[in-house]
Amino acid sequence: VYTVKLVNRYGNCVDSVSRTITIGPKPLVDFSSVNSASCKAPFTVDFTNQTPNSTAWFWNFGDGTTSTEKNPRHTYNQLGQYDITLTATFGGGCQNMVTKPVFVKVVEPVIGVSNLPAGGCIPYTFTPKESVKAVDGVASWLWDFGDGSTSTQRNPSHVYTTQGNFDIKLRIVTTTGCVKDTVFKDGVKTGAPITVDFSADKFQVCASQAVQFTDLSTGADEWLWDFGDGNSSDLRNPSHIFGDTGYVTVTLTAFNNRCATAVVKTRYIHVDPPVARFAYTVDCFNKRLVSFRDSSIIDPALGNVSYSWTFGNGLGATLSAAALAAVIAFPLGLLLCLLRISDVKLIR
Repeated sequence: VYTVKLVNRYGNCVDSVSRTITIGPKPLVDFSSVNSASCKAPFTVDFTNQTPNSTAWFWNFGDGTTSTEKNPRHTYNQLGQYDITLTATFGGGCQNMVTKPVFVKVVEPVIGVSNLPAGGCIPYTFTPKESVKAVDGVASWLWDFGDGSTSTQRNPSHVYTTQGNFDIKLRIVTTTGCVKDTVFKDGVKTGAPITVDFSADKFQVCASQAVQFTDLSTGADEWLWDFGDGNSSDLRNPSHIFGDTGYVTVTLTAFNNRCATAVVKTRYIHVDPPVARFAYTVDCFNKRLVSFRDSSIIDPALGNVSYSWTFGNGLGATLSAAALAAVIAFPLGLLLCLLRISDVKLIR
């Protein structure tokens, strides 16, 4: 609220007048629509102005077109998501505006099934987890499980009793009549358990030696090896170098059309040390000064251990077990550093 006073002086005469002026907040602007989402174009939207006491209107429909009607109708000819802005004018010339982001959506439905591909051993129960996105909502569902069975439930469950590869089909119809079909080729595979076995070419190895594994399973089409040291492979006949010492348990899981059967061989291979390992620290005040620390896995019972460092710059050192740290001043550049350790019969 403001008070404005005018004082008039004419010779010895003085007169004045005061008026109170009230400036209120900008009036609120709003609009709505009963149909703002569709799965296809062209799509016509009826907009309703909900701004009281407004006298003029300027609409921006977000697709490069505008209108000055109070309650306009607009047709969108392209798929997309559109921000709508209404600027309203009131008595006295005041204006205000409102923008509603992504108010109109003209978007085709998207179909996904999050747990495909799937499969297992018969009898296998499959419960699809749909992830359908439809801006106008879904009115109906039709699942085809590929073996002659169908369902109109949103989240059905189906049991496969025979081995095979099955295409999963899903058809949805949206509330505004759009039909969307999706096919997941070989979405479900089912099989029967098989006999799983494997062999290795060595059962006691040095940590640097590769062990060749051979699959002896019958009827397998996929493989997953767990070597017991944190490493794995999906090859049929992998070769593996173990990164730790001691006894390791090896597991092979073989698949027949996604039906998994596993065999576990406990303490199957013994891995002898040494394993060469080291860490390093760069000096914060002299970046070319690097400290090396040995962290190798050794077994003194196997004999005396010697250490040979190669620092990639022509420098090297052969150190005893009592002196396993080295501080090296490096030249600029990228260098390869190598630690080589050995006992009476092993070299890493």
